[in-house]
Formats: sequence, structure tokens, C-alpha cells
Amino acid sequence: MKGIQQIPLKFNAWDRQKNKILLAEELSGGLIGIDPGGFGFCYFHNTEKGFVIIKNLIPLQYTGINDKENQEIYEKDIVKLGETIYIVIKDKDARFSLYDLETYKLVLSHPNPEFDSYNMLSQINYKKLGNIYENPKLFK
Repeated sequence: MKGIQQIPLKFNAWDRQKNKILLAEELSGGLIGIDPGGFGFCYFHNTEKGFVIIKNLIPLQYTGINDKENQEIYEKDIVKLGETIYIVIKDKDARFSLYDLETYKLVLSHPNPEFDSYNMLSQINYKKLGNIYENPKLFK
């Protein structure tokens, strides 16, 4: 069995207060932690103007895979392959999985200890359409 490829650990985050995605670049240099108020996650960052805390975040982990246009694919992204639309979900075992949006059935997950599914997934010609937060109409 081949070793599992290391995926860069980075996150985008959905800001529930501002209804917008915060990109990984915007979150660099700070810490993401559990919101002390119990409403998900928050981001802590020390700036020249003082300490900043952004609350009510939903972290979205990078899958390590880019689409055919080199856009990074994160959990909760919606991707298209052929005529089928999928949602990317991270399951309880920390595997990224594709679910068919029409049938809500699991199609493929990685990493899979039985075979090198990461390399298989990374070579598929996805087209990223958006995510469930910014594009809720895609997620019916």
C-alpha cells in the first residue's frame, strides 16, 4: 500500500454574520478556534490596531485537489463532472467524499486505505461551481 499523500492544511471559512467566504489568505497569520460563545468557530488575529476576533465561522478545509481551472476545492464546494453535480463533504473519519446532489448518494471518498483514491480523485476533470453558502440555488 502506498503512503497517503500529505494534503496542505488550510481553510477558508464561511462568515455567518457577513454571509461571505473568508479565503485562506485572509485567515493566514491568525488562529481558528472554538467560539467561546458556543456558536461554531472563531478567528483570532493580532493586528496593528489591536486584537481582532471574528465569530460565527464555519471552517471549510482544503481537500488538496484543484479543479480543471486550478481553483482549489474545499469541503462544502459544489463541483460538476460531466452532467452530474456533486457536493464535497468531509465525513466523520476525516475523508473527503463526493455525494451526488440529485440522489444524495456517496460516489467516492478519499483517502481510502484500500487504494490510492487521492491520486484518482485529483486526476478527475472537475469544474468547481461554487459552494453551498454562496450558491444555495445549486444545493437544492
